[in-house]
Amino acid sequence: MYAYDYTNCSGYLGRAEGNDSNWGDSGGSFQGSDTNRATSVLNKGNSQEVQFFNGTGTQWSGGQICLSRSERYASDLTNDYFTSGALVSNAISSHRWVNSGTCTKWAV
Repeated sequence: MYAYDYTNCSGYLGRAEGNDSNWGDSGGSFQGSDTNRATSVLNKGNSQEVQFFNGTGTQWSGGQICLSRSERYASDLTNDYFTSGALVSNAISSHRWVNSGTCTKWAV
């Protein structure tokens, strides 16, 4: 999974092969100022979907939205909202890999 600061997958923020429960801490693939900055995302996974959250921690709380491997990318998250109703752009704080049955809302 890749995340970008700007629309159309530009302004590379980082990439992750595993879960990251807090994009703002000093551990995991995304760290520090990466939190709440993504405006576009890319799923290059082979078997799972990426579930993004506007909360942190391994309880995987807060609103969520998923990006399917078949969709591959969401080039402009300013049109997407978490299940909580919060705008997704510049609000992703964590992510995990999941099976599609875990997802209730999808990025477009």
